Amino acid sequence: MTLAAKATSPLLKQMILLAIQLNIFLAFKDKSVLMWFANRVARLFNPRFMTDYHTTSGSTVYIISEEHALERQESTAKVMAHEYTHIHDRRRVNTWLYSAGYLFPQILALPALGHLLVGFLFSFPMPNRVLAWVGLVTGLATAATLGAVFIGTWTLILFAFIAFLAPLPAPWRTKWELRGYMMSLAMNYWRYGSIRDESMDWIEKQFTGPGYYFMWPFKKSARKKLEKAATAVTSGVVLLDPFFKLVYEAVQASRKEAD
Repeated sequence: MTLAAKATSPLLKQMILLAIQLNIFLAFKDKSVLMWFANRVARLFNPRFMTDYHTTSGSTVYIISEEHALERQESTAKVMAHEYTHIHDRRRVNTWLYSAGYLFPQILALPALGHLLVGFLFSFPMPNRVLAWVGLVTGLATAATLGAVFIGTWTLILFAFIAFLAPLPAPWRTKWELRGYMMSLAMNYWRYGSIRDESMDWIEKQFTGPGYYFMWPFKKSARKKLEKAATAVTSGVVLLDPFFKLVYEAVQASRKEAD
């Protein structure tokens, strides 16, 4: 049976129907080889990547697992709406521009790609996060040393670009995630008629913490951005966006079905 056939929540059913309408594919993280490989990198900074975070790649939303989705149908539906927002924005802006902006400034480490690949080769087989870090550092040191000896000292200049992998503020990632979390706030408001302070606090931590690699570590600024987004939701301004209006109509349809 498919997730749609097993779902009992009208909201989850509507989000699945919306995925079909938007030509978005749904898959499960725990059954994805791609996500397994992604986790070998993500675990260095976010050890809960596979268990606490749904992920979007291309036009596919990777739900944590079928069991997770069925146990938490309402929350899964809300996260799906969040992820759909990312897919919509990427299609609207341009896939390459969106992706480059989302990864900036860490994408500037690409000149050191050769060194990074060697580092990750050392890191991938490691069974846990601590040993993965040891493997990465060892691999990078090995790549830098061998590169300097056998290729030339200019490889050390390329190696210096690894500094861009530091948790530097990421303005465009912040912009796109703010759009996604505005949808999360909207889903809460449309369903329950309010936005709880606890939700705002949790989202603020996503902006300032390791979940998105400290993309906007300025707490006061992050809070102001979220409060502005919340106001747009509660005032109805957000419904001027056709995509938000489309999701709103799906939520309303689920409420009618529940009644």
